[in-house]
Amino acid sequence: MQTLRIILAALLVSLLWNQCGQTESNQDSNSISMFVAANSGLVVRDAPNTKGKKLGVLPFGSEVNVVKQAPDQVSIGGKHGRWTQIDFEGTQGWVFGGFLTANVPAKPRAPIVTSLQAGDTACYVDLDYDGRKESKMANFEVCDMDLVGKRILFTTIKGSVAAASCQGDPECSATETVELINSVEIQ
Repeated sequence: MQTLRIILAALLVSLLWNQCGQTESNQDSNSISMFVAANSGLVVRDAPNTKGKKLGVLPFGSEVNVVKQAPDQVSIGGKHGRWTQIDFEGTQGWVFGGFLTANVPAKPRAPIVTSLQAGDTACYVDLDYDGRKESKMANFEVCDMDLVGKRILFTTIKGSVAAASCQGDPECSATETVELINSVEIQ
């Protein structure tokens, strides 16, 4: 009887040992893939907060593997989600999970320019993203283009403009750095 108990115990230990090894390998094969759904790309940080050092930007549509999620839900840019640790091509970092989706996102349509107005500091461009309105500043050359009513793709740069405190005074030397549309392609 004692021998039977030893054999059963050894068999049980062997089964448990084998099961532990299977669980570990299944976790690797069951990692969750998600896709970047932020049109302008998704910032990867070294910590799960907006103060974390920027490690890079993942392009729209990039596939990432989810490592883990922070427990608390937060809101950024009108989206709700959790900070999510991801692996992208062997590099790990943290992204805001509100801009991740389970399915490959559809390519966004280019916005329609609804108005252009030359202001004191820049060209003001109003855009319509299929019902979602957005205003951007642009280089003055953009205001000289025939863009109203057309779909456009654009790139932006950081540029200096006269500070709002100047209130249109051409002799004011105060400036501020803003994002400016600097090149446009009509679709």
